[in-house]
Amino acid sequence: MAVVCLDFDSMVLEARNTLKAVIYSSHALDKKQTATITADLTQKLGRNIQADVVVQPDLMGGLKVRLKDKTYDYSLKAQLEEFRSNFERFV
Repeated sequence: MAVVCLDFDSMVLEARNTLKAVIYSSHALDKKQTATITADLTQKLGRNIQADVVVQPDLMGGLKVRLKDKTYDYSLKAQLEEFRSNFERFV
């Protein structure tokens, strides 16, 4: 039954030209911040966005956005990890 509900949700979103997004943030986002991020995603992707916000304090700052099976990581944590990895290659 759960699979049927997920399939139905997917069909409804597709009919509405809408993508479901999960926005991970290190702190709670207010409605204006969420609307701004959603509007930016809508403009870039050419589709409506239905966003859920999840607070994930370990990100330290910035955002991660998951769309379907792809995650875009713009968090401070990811940037620091990339910096550390690059630094270790040169030392």
